[in-house]
Amino acid sequence: GAVHADASLPLALRALMTVLPFDDSRASLRQYLAFHDGLYFARVLENALEKASFDELLATLPRACVVRRNVPCAQNARSRVLGRLMSGMRNAELSEGLSVHMNEGDVLIMPDAARPVIHVAAEAARMETADELCAVYEQKVREKSQ
Repeated sequence: GAVHADASLPLALRALMTVLPFDDSRASLRQYLAFHDGLYFARVLENALEKASFDELLATLPRACVVRRNVPCAQNARSRVLGRLMSGMRNAELSEGLSVHMNEGDVLIMPDAARPVIHVAAEAARMETADELCAVYEQKVREKSQ
């Protein structure tokens, strides 16, 4: 049967999982997520390529719109800001930065390795939604930076 994606997965992966049938059960595919989204995606893609060409798969994926913004933040405050942002969020996980997964789209909040800024990137199916998500989380970063 079809595998149903949830909001904890990146937008493109959720889209791919909802439009393609897979022989594997959700549980067997989910085992690859523990390692990294990339490995999980590779396994999903491998299954999908058994049933359709790469061009056919690309045609099924929605266009992802991305909006990026930078928020000034002192280098010694970046960890504190990410910690403040994460507290109280149920739909967030901390890895290279703070990933927030929602039905509307995804947001990645990540400190710059060399500059005193925090990058905010939002991805959604519609540009307006990506822009709104980015603006909301940019404001949250600014508030937690003070």
